[in-house]
Amino acid sequence: AFHERGRRLQIITNSDPGFDTYFSGNTTDICPVGALTTGDFRFGARPWELTEVPSISPWDAAGENINLSTRLDREFGGRAQIKRVMARQNEWVNEIWISDKTRFGHHFTRSDNRLLKPTVDGREASWESAYKAVLSVLESAEGDIAALAGGMASNEDLYELAQLVTGLEGERLGYWQPTHTGADLVAQVGMPNGSNLRQLGAGDAVLIIASDLEEEVPMWRLRLKEAQDRGAYLAVMNSRTTKMGDFATDTWAVDNRDVEGTEILYAPGDAVNALNTLADDHAEVADRLATAENLVVVAGAEGLTLDGHRALVQSVANMLIDNGHAGKENSGLLVPLPGANAMGAHYLGYTPETTQDIMANPPKVLITLDADPRGDDPFANEWLDEVETVISLTMFPDATASAANIALAIQSFAERDGTFTNGERRVQRFYTAQGPMGEALPAWKAIANLRQLLGQGRAKLSAAAVMLDISKNVAVFEGMRYKALSRTERQFPDVGGEDKYYGGTAYQNNGGVGMQIALSDDTSTSDAKASKAVHASGDEMVIVPLTRLYNRETKFAETLLVHPRVAAPFALLNASDADKLGVADGDSVEISYGAHSVVVRAGVTEDVSAGAVYLPRHLTDEPTPLTPTAGTVVKTSTPVLQ
Repeated sequence: AFHERGRRLQIITNSDPGFDTYFSGNTTDICPVGALTTGDFRFGARPWELTEVPSISPWDAAGENINLSTRLDREFGGRAQIKRVMARQNEWVNEIWISDKTRFGHHFTRSDNRLLKPTVDGREASWESAYKAVLSVLESAEGDIAALAGGMASNEDLYELAQLVTGLEGERLGYWQPTHTGADLVAQVGMPNGSNLRQLGAGDAVLIIASDLEEEVPMWRLRLKEAQDRGAYLAVMNSRTTKMGDFATDTWAVDNRDVEGTEILYAPGDAVNALNTLADDHAEVADRLATAENLVVVAGAEGLTLDGHRALVQSVANMLIDNGHAGKENSGLLVPLPGANAMGAHYLGYTPETTQDIMANPPKVLITLDADPRGDDPFANEWLDEVETVISLTMFPDATASAANIALAIQSFAERDGTFTNGERRVQRFYTAQGPMGEALPAWKAIANLRQLLGQGRAKLSAAAVMLDISKNVAVFEGMRYKALSRTERQFPDVGGEDKYYGGTAYQNNGGVGMQIALSDDTSTSDAKASKAVHASGDEMVIVPLTRLYNRETKFAETLLVHPRVAAPFALLNASDADKLGVADGDSVEISYGAHSVVVRAGVTEDVSAGAVYLPRHLTDEPTPLTPTAGTVVKTSTPVLQ
């Protein structure tokens, strides 16, 4: 709409309700004349001055294909700087769309808060001095070495770290955060090669259980909602109402197409039992899923311990096998594993179960790679304080790095080459786009230099050389050299091509569509016994951790543009529980768990189950529980700090 007149005229939105979505930035892509621009790019550069560099979103399991638009910038020391992030077409992954977190969440790559040099005992040091300190520690560890790797570590980083640890007779490789599991089952009954969520429609079905997909993997949410709009049956099961649950119950019909779905609520932690008794309690829903032409199941971990999630994912795998959907094109299991490369970590030997073992039996030396246990887990200090030496490879001086004996500065995804393996097992390449920050090195290179000094072989000279080594030594990556991963093929719509039907500004894929790892041959069923859910006693309640797409986690906190849309710290309570506690909507409450507590704002609603308090993670300065735990909730006069 036009607002004001003459020189004051502005084009504004005038919709009720307002335009509020995690995909708002895509409006700038579909604008045919470039009149709509994003807030972080506006007046930042002229489009014809930009160099487009293919890359991959580092945020979640979808692996959205993007272009990093860069330009040499005087204020960035004459180095290439990311000016904007644009969608890059990949019809198997993200089509021509990207989420706003992917679009705007790149500012951490050039943050002034980055760690620019190595530190030893809290003091800046040269790389030579840092290497000497690390070598001294590793050589005296007598094999009692373990590693934790996070979701932004590339396949190349993970491979070099695994070689380092095993070369020193260490065996334990853990994945951080240990909230989700089942990557091995995705490798068995995931979406087969050739599958495409875009092909789901009438006669097909989608089941989402124990996941708030909007907040965890927004691109999967978008594509599965589109599948429902094309006629696929959508079933959502959770202990609370979510956006996808709302979509499931918002049914309608148009053009002889029925948009159908259902929402099933269960008690917190009861996901496995709810799924296993689905045929008895909701026979019609179970029949719709079992008889669907194609069935896609998303198995999250909301309200579940790691053992509980293992049981749920196994139950889903059994269902897919029993119904004949396992191994069928356009059918299979999806798990919203945290990070961009959880599947790559699985194939290279890292598991969350090993992380649990590391936590229970701390090693003499722990190496963390893009992992911040102290900042993520309120109980991490208890076991980390038993570790004699912590070596942190990190982009930021976060809680773990600040307390580490040695911290090694590493580069972000934008400053180097590498690969991620997404949740559909597609290995995709990203390219160097932005100038390096300080003396930071690619993690694989820092580790390779250490391995050379330890006599474990000559350090590879490039990420491509590391990937070549991976393709020769890890069977599932066979043939996945950079040249192969960079291959492209014509897609429809013909973005950037001769067909002018599509007039938007998403980018043609010139960086490669990637290669998908084939499913393993083992598709046998196994017992899926439900583990005991966390129970509260006395005045306690079960604290159910939630994921929020926009949060105050170290890296995303650098995206100032989105700060107004990051929620103030809050927790959700059922109205009956709130009444017992004397809490009204908007009151401050203190939630305590063990020796820790946070003060948040109460949201009173009928959309969550009674007996539990739903506490989003990474909204407070203090870490909150990773997995369900028992705690207390009391009203307080302490104000909530944003």
